[in-house]
Amino acid sequence: ARTLHELDLTTNYDLSTASDNGVSKSVGGNVPTGLAFSTDGLKLYVVDINPDQLRQYSLSTAWDLSTMNTTAVATKSLGAINAEGMAMNNTGTKIWVMGSADDTVREWTLSTAWDLSTATEGSTWDNSGVDTRLCGGDTDTDDTKLFFVGSQNGKFYEYPPTPATWTWEKEDIRGLFMGGYTSSASNVIDYITIATAGNATPFGDLVVATYDLGACSSHSRGV
Repeated sequence: ARTLHELDLTTNYDLSTASDNGVSKSVGGNVPTGLAFSTDGLKLYVVDINPDQLRQYSLSTAWDLSTMNTTAVATKSLGAINAEGMAMNNTGTKIWVMGSADDTVREWTLSTAWDLSTATEGSTWDNSGVDTRLCGGDTDTDDTKLFFVGSQNGKFYEYPPTPATWTWEKEDIRGLFMGGYTSSASNVIDYITIATAGNATPFGDLVVATYDLGACSSHSRGV
């Protein structure tokens, strides 16, 4: 089983102020690659590459990992897709899962908001012409855009949530966290933001901060 760690930030969204508060919980599986919380902080969703699976966990106190029940309340099998990451909308009715086995993003619809047991697979998008390893995602606050991290090209991508074709835009990216490892830090979280709202220059003023996780895990994965 793999472990999820909780960090405290003394300044909101500023990773340079993060510290490990010592709280950790097992999230099962072998290679969890991404996670998302419900907006009320009482539900946690994890995607795993081995087995390819989505899982939902419950917390009795909002955002407090120490109160998480380590037995999943719902699971969904994804098939052999090599699930590299996930994103969830702000109303709890959509989950997007990125698979590297066939370079496809799959959209799941939850008929009951935030209840993974009601999820059914729908649209699929071929991202092979853009990046074959999309490995982390998030939406903006009104769910009009999706943001992805691509590890094949080392780029960030922004898409409408239901694109007829994949297009790449590069503006107003905010607060993307991703797990990874580098030659200088074996286990890190990176936080990337554009400093100027509405900046029209593609990634012209990116600000990057890194938090070193030390020896808490062999490799961190998507956050």
